[in-house]
Amino acid sequence: MTTNYNVFIWVNDMSLKIALLIILVIMIMLIALGVVKQYRERHSIFLELSMLLNEYELNIGFRKEKLRNLISNFHATGELKHILKNYLDNFNNTNNLNFDELKLLQIEEKQFLVAMFQKLGTSDYDNEKLQLATFKSYIEDKLKDTKEKKNKLCPLILKLTFLFALGLAIIFI
Repeated sequence: MTTNYNVFIWVNDMSLKIALLIILVIMIMLIALGVVKQYRERHSIFLELSMLLNEYELNIGFRKEKLRNLISNFHATGELKHILKNYLDNFNNTNNLNFDELKLLQIEEKQFLVAMFQKLGTSDYDNEKLQLATFKSYIEDKLKDTKEKKNKLCPLILKLTFLFALGLAIIFI
């Protein structure tokens, strides 16, 4: 009689242990998804900025009023939505632009965006066209870089994290 009872306790103990290990694997994978999300969002910021600059180039009026209408009608998501809202809030006084609260961008990228938004719509046609080409070149370089990192690192992070979580689960069994 005691043998059956011991087997029952062992089975319950083992199923509880397996359930806890599955929860551990899921929690570790959620952390990995958070890291991967940062790479995807950085890529998304530069992709949307590229689309914004392309749309601005097509509407070649290069006047602040057109820029304001273009930005307010532009459908942005995530961090870029916050950047554009900050720009529109400080539209008449672009010296107050500050993107320090953005965690996904590096300091140099934040400084570039501040300088870019300060210069957009302030020059004559020829200078604006030259500045826009420079801005687009920088954004395209960042877009290419973030796309490479996203395509290379995201699957790698997920696979290695899953293997780590499984290895950890096996150690605890």
